[in-house]
Amino acid sequence: MTHPKKILHINSISIDMKEVISHQILELMVKEFGPLGEKILEKQCKEMGVMPDDISLEDVDELSEKIFGATRYFAGIERSQKIKSHIRKYKLIRQLQDLEKLAPDDIKHIKKCKLLLQLGLTTTNNLGDIESALEYYNQALEIAENLGRKDLQSKSLWEMCFAHLEGCDLEKAQDAAERGLERCEDDTCETAAECKRGLALCYWRKGEYEKSLDILSEVKDIYEKLDDKSGIAYVHKNFGDIYGEMENFDESLENYLKSAEIYQNEDNYIERTTIFNNIGVLYSIQKDWKNAAKYYNRSKEIARKRRLPNRLGWTLFNLGEAYTYLHEFEKAENAFEESMDIFENQDDPMGKAGVNIKYGQMHVEKGKYEEAISLLESGIESLRKYQVPRYLADAIHELGKAFAKLGRTEKAREQYDEALEIYTSINNESRAKTVKDDLQELTKSLK
Repeated sequence: MTHPKKILHINSISIDMKEVISHQILELMVKEFGPLGEKILEKQCKEMGVMPDDISLEDVDELSEKIFGATRYFAGIERSQKIKSHIRKYKLIRQLQDLEKLAPDDIKHIKKCKLLLQLGLTTTNNLGDIESALEYYNQALEIAENLGRKDLQSKSLWEMCFAHLEGCDLEKAQDAAERGLERCEDDTCETAAECKRGLALCYWRKGEYEKSLDILSEVKDIYEKLDDKSGIAYVHKNFGDIYGEMENFDESLENYLKSAEIYQNEDNYIERTTIFNNIGVLYSIQKDWKNAAKYYNRSKEIARKRRLPNRLGWTLFNLGEAYTYLHEFEKAENAFEESMDIFENQDDPMGKAGVNIKYGQMHVEKGKYEEAISLLESGIESLRKYQVPRYLADAIHELGKAFAKLGRTEKAREQYDEALEIYTSINNESRAKTVKDDLQELTKSLK
């Protein structure tokens, strides 16, 4: 049965409603899994006592959960979560369409605002469509302002901040967080905490670590008063990240372990994989490759067991680095190859750039400098698109080493100078000193 194409206009947003929701879900399942997708859908509908063509809005949440449960073990949690989010998005858009039929009043506008916020969150978190999410949030903010609802305004701006952070636009993220905080009537509520946390992350990404830590301490106090365990765990994780960047390794490790303990009590294995990977990074920075490999392997075991391909990809590429400096090159190459396969399947450009850089480091360690330069330059070119100064500087410094080993001193000096400039801009004194030492050695070699 074919349905006529319908277009839903939500102010400036045009949403394609060419199929009723049952057909949208069928198309999604076939696109993802081919004929198997249709069989999975039929089976889950049968268990619910409905026909696939007769799925109603009331059935969608239960059906999406059942499809998630039926596919997560062979497709992986992240992919299944994305499918679930697509289905959830179909429902939210249809609900917006139905709202348009009602006479305008405050209740209708409040419902519309909340639906737009849910749409934005679904679109950002699991579907990665930042541009569409920001449109939804802007529409929600406009409605909230017309209603004079400061609570909905601050929530819209809080979500907007995190969408801008995902899109690496720090100035817009900071602006949204500050505007959201201004509109919070209670500075100890959850929304205020999230706005402050967004602001702290902006300062962290800009290299203003102390300012970020001060704000996060306020956020932690709010979460403790609210007895929000997940919020407390996430702040400890953020503390761990920032202290790690500051190379205060003891404080970083202590906070990561506190976060991991809370997540274990909450049975949040997804975040635990991230924490163990981050602890591995701490040991990598200290060149304690044996302990780094130990924690990367803990993260890898959880990610593989729980079928978390993206997190597995990041853990494997870090594990490859640890094996490189342990001179276990075969294990390193196996880790890099599996990691690259995952990032290609996930269409993760930053992940692929990272693998190229780690591969380049391995070739430097093996003395294959020409190969190293090609890989490092490719990774750096991609990495320049993202606001991750420390990692960019690390890669540029590594490229400088490769040029130095080949006796191309002017090219080496260019890389060292740029890496030093970046490290200095983010107040990373220890890494800046390492580059200065390499520059000094380079100058000696010319005498």
